[in-house]
Amino acid sequence: MRKLKKLTSEWKAVWPDKNEVAHVLKFMHSHWYELVRADMPGFQASNYEHDLTSYFGQSLRDTSESAKLLGQFNYENPTGKTDKVLGKLVNRGRNDIIYFTVIGEKRIELIFEFKRLKLKPRDNRQEYYNENGMQRFVTGKYANRHHLAFMVGMIEKRSLQDDILPGLKRAIVSDHVTSELHMKKGLGGRYIQEPSQIHQELISFDTEHSRVLLDDVPNIVLGHMFLFHGA
Repeated sequence: MRKLKKLTSEWKAVWPDKNEVAHVLKFMHSHWYELVRADMPGFQASNYEHDLTSYFGQSLRDTSESAKLLGQFNYENPTGKTDKVLGKLVNRGRNDIIYFTVIGEKRIELIFEFKRLKLKPRDNRQEYYNENGMQRFVTGKYANRHHLAFMVGMIEKRSLQDDILPGLKRAIVSDHVTSELHMKKGLGGRYIQEPSQIHQELISFDTEHSRVLLDDVPNIVLGHMFLFHGA
């Protein structure tokens, strides 16, 4: 099994245009708020998470040409692993939204996993980091060939972030969660890197995760972005 380098710089080497990741993030961020300002009944905080991400994904596809990006968006992209002994598809999943491009003969992707974050009527923050959230990247179910991916938290109002995000970060750095997520300490010996090394304005913080126990799966850096439906 190969020994992997520190990934906070390794992911940058994958992208030939060092600004491409920033362009993708800026386009997604600005387009989200274009949709929020349109105030459509199907794109409200009360709508189902799946409906929001599917509409957002298709709208990104429809409008991305204007952003002059190198690649394109897709959503609800099926994933899985072929078991060549059993002849079955295992570890099935679906990526919420992906951005992909092809350089030479190599396809590179940015995968975005969206999670609604709220405190009432039920605190669902554990869904962000458990087997339905961040763990999907740690286990290699998602982005198993890639060094960089993103978690996106959807919050009803910007005014709620001070109630939601501090508790979320405390949970992520708790002993049992850092162990489950195979988290690596970064600068200053911290599990959570603030400000982000990916994009200081649009990404709230970064986390880094070891996947050395998985054959031929690189470690991964996750950028954490939070989007709001209102003030």
